[in-house]
Amino acid sequence: MKNVCRLLLCLVLIFAFNRANSQSIKKDTTFNIISSANKTYGYNVLINNKIFIHQTNIPGMQGNEGFKKRTQAEKAAQLVIDKIKQGIMPPTLSQNEIDKILNTKN
Repeated sequence: MKNVCRLLLCLVLIFAFNRANSQSIKKDTTFNIISSANKTYGYNVLINNKIFIHQTNIPGMQGNEGFKKRTQAEKAAQLVIDKIKQGIMPPTLSQNEIDKILNTKN
């Protein structure tokens, strides 16, 4: 019986910690745009002002170059943040999502 109580207590504590951590991630997740190779753009995703993701190239693409347009990097970073806030880990961008970002006019 004591083991069952300990197990339940551990589960409750883990759930509470994860929920609190999830709430702080939702509130304090931002991005900034960074320079990348050949005058392209990447991004940093920050959680509580600490770099969580440092992305200098286009996710899933070969090479060192980032996005040609700043707005493309902004859209990619915001999509990653949206996934983090939804609890999707890792917040991977699909090829379809990348294609949509690359093919937008802005």
